[in-house]
Amino acid sequence: MKNLFHYIPAPIAAFGALMMEHGPSYLLATASGLSVAGITYLVKRYHATRPEKPEIVKDAMTGIKYQLTQDEIRTGIHKWEGERRKKDPTDPITANTALELQSQIQGYCEYLLNAIDGADRVVIHKFHNGGKYHTGVSTQKMKLVYEAARYRGFRIDNEISGADFNLEKMGGILKKVVDNRYLHLTMKEDKEQYGFTPYFQLLQEDGVEANHLAILRSGKERYRNIGLLSIHFIKRKKKSLTEKEQMLLAKARRDIQMLLVGDVKGYPKNHI
Repeated sequence: MKNLFHYIPAPIAAFGALMMEHGPSYLLATASGLSVAGITYLVKRYHATRPEKPEIVKDAMTGIKYQLTQDEIRTGIHKWEGERRKKDPTDPITANTALELQSQIQGYCEYLLNAIDGADRVVIHKFHNGGKYHTGVSTQKMKLVYEAARYRGFRIDNEISGADFNLEKMGGILKKVVDNRYLHLTMKEDKEQYGFTPYFQLLQEDGVEANHLAILRSGKERYRNIGLLSIHFIKRKKKSLTEKEQMLLAKARRDIQMLLVGDVKGYPKNHI
C-alpha cells in the first residue's frame, strides 16, 4: 500500500506532517496568546472605566487644599489662560508704537555689539536741555537711554550713565564728532590731547581702551544733532574699524536716526 501523502501536493503534505508532530504545542501557544491579549484588554478597560482618583492641590496664596481630578485641572488651566476681556485702546504697552520703536533701537545696539569685532559695549545718548543757567540760556545735556554690554559688569556705572551729563564736559571731543560725524578715540594715543577732558577721564577710569563715536541726526533737508552713538572697547585696544564694520555701522546709524525721531524715551518734560 502506497503512502497516503504520495497522492497529496507537497506543501499540504508538509503542513500535515508538521501538525501531526507539533500540533498540540502550537495550539497551546495560540490559546495562551489569546488569553494574554484578553487579560490585557480587560485590564485596560478597567482602568479606563474606573473613577479617577482626585489629587490634592494646595492654593499657594490661601493655603487651602482642594481635591481635583486631572480633567478638572486641565479645564481650570484652559479657563484661566483664556482672555475674554477686551484690550484697552489706551494701554501704553500695546496702544502706541513707542515700545516697538524702543525695542528696535535696543535691538540695533545688540546687533552692533556682535557685528563689530572686539566691541564690549554700545550706548546711545540723547541730547536735551534739562535746565537753564541763571541767564536763562538752556543747558545742553545728554542722557544715556540705550545700552548693550557684553557682560553685566561692563555696564556704565558713573556720571556718563546719568540723565544730565553736561555736554561741555566732552570738550573738543564733541566738536570733532559733530564736524566729522565720526571719531575714533584710543585712550593711550589720545591722552595727550584729551587727558584733562572730564568725559575722556571717565572713560579711562571705566577701563575703556578705545571708543568709536558717531553723531545721530534728524531731518532730511536740514538736520539737527539729536544724540550720540558710542562703541566701547574694554578688553582690548582697537585702533580703527574695518571697512566692512564702517559700512555696517553707517547703515545701522541711518536706521537708528529714523527710529529716534519718533522716540520720546529719555526726554525730560521740558525737552526741546
